[in-house]
Amino acid sequence: GDILFVQAAGEEEDSPGRELKLDHSPASINWNRVVRLINLQCVKGYVVSEVVRTSKLCETLKARKEKDDTQVVIKRLVPGSGVKMCTLRSYVMQTWSLRHDNYANCLDIHVNDDKRRPLGGPKAVRRIMKGGQAQTLVVVMKRYEDNLENALEQRVKMQKAYTAEEIATYVFNILQALHYMHTDAKVAHRNVKMSNVLFDEAGKLYLADLNLPRTDPSSKAYHMRLTCMHSCARKKGNTCPYMTYCSPEALATGVTSDKDDMWALGCIITELVTHKHVSDRAPGSSFARNQ
Repeated sequence: GDILFVQAAGEEEDSPGRELKLDHSPASINWNRVVRLINLQCVKGYVVSEVVRTSKLCETLKARKEKDDTQVVIKRLVPGSGVKMCTLRSYVMQTWSLRHDNYANCLDIHVNDDKRRPLGGPKAVRRIMKGGQAQTLVVVMKRYEDNLENALEQRVKMQKAYTAEEIATYVFNILQALHYMHTDAKVAHRNVKMSNVLFDEAGKLYLADLNLPRTDPSSKAYHMRLTCMHSCARKKGNTCPYMTYCSPEALATGVTSDKDDMWALGCIITELVTHKHVSDRAPGSSFARNQ
């Protein structure tokens, strides 16, 4: 069976890194929490503490490495409609190859066949539960303290604006990472946004979370994404992640490139200066998200 670490104190925060204390009676243990932690353990070598977000094809987990207690974020990926395993493998290898001082580099990648937390559509889950193959691609990255979106929210609450020097430093660091990706790695990020600009304990900035390319017009995923973007453009008050930093060209065609990364960077600069997204300042535009 699994070697699990739980706490005896029932009211404290989850911390699956402490052994069960012998001086506590079984009645004092929060067994619901223990069962929940047991169900989260699905990646060998890591102790998972929390699910950040999940979907049919991707799951993001907070965890720590068993050997040295490094705090990490784990992304589990499975193939699905319009996204084949070969595409995922190429994406994972591309993510692993990115190495830059201002990019959140990968710590580990591997294939996991654990069946306790199956991902995929209903048919895929039923097949796995009946004993079918359950290959999951795992990407492990260091967990950072904060991101630019949360930092900006705190500044707004304190009514303290960013100085020109601070904004210039942030933009320069993001540009360093994008320049490396566009010129050396020959890849577009496709997911530049405030929440993907991370900070470590020392305040150093990192760009993270390279997005999976879906630019093949023959794929079902391409049409699903394009349909989502078009439908969100007609809704009022929507906050669709596809729309927030989406350029007009990407909205019209569904195809993204390195030019869309620069559009998204312009949106970030607008937010830092005005504390509002560019779409909030452009009422009536086809890509506005809060009409």
